[in-house]
Amino acid sequence: DELRVSVRRGLEHRRLEGELEAARDEMRALDARMRREIDDATADLRDRVAELDTANQRLQDKQAQQDTFVAMVAHELRGPLNPIINYAQIAKRPTISAETRDHYMDVIVEHAFRLNRLVDDLQTATRLSTGHFTLKREPCDLAAALGELVESFRATVHDHRFSLECPAGEVIAEVDRDR
Repeated sequence: DELRVSVRRGLEHRRLEGELEAARDEMRALDARMRREIDDATADLRDRVAELDTANQRLQDKQAQQDTFVAMVAHELRGPLNPIINYAQIAKRPTISAETRDHYMDVIVEHAFRLNRLVDDLQTATRLSTGHFTLKREPCDLAAALGELVESFRATVHDHRFSLECPAGEVIAEVDRDR
């Protein structure tokens, strides 16, 4: 009886050792599979982080483009707006002759039309923000245009002296006068 009990215990011990070894093998396989899955997930996360970094950089670039665009629009709008304000202030002076006042009003209207064109350009903001706006080039006498600009500065900026030296006659170039 004791021999039978000992043999049974031995067999049971051997069976349990076999089950234990099988469980260990299963655990090693599970551990290896989990390590692969973790490595794959880590690689996937690295790829996603890289994609997010790229997308973030694109967003920052777009933000910089938008900031540049807003600064450009503000600069472009000030171009015609400043003479409108300055000439309107000068035209209100009681000492201005009717002829000079009419000239100032013509300048104000000219710059108001220019401002209107710039506002029209804002309606095509997507093209402007990427730098693909249309220039309306036409022949222009640069000497005359610069003369008008200098005259505008003389009338509105009294702290400085302005002069223009240019060749006699017309200096024609094909340009977008408003820009």
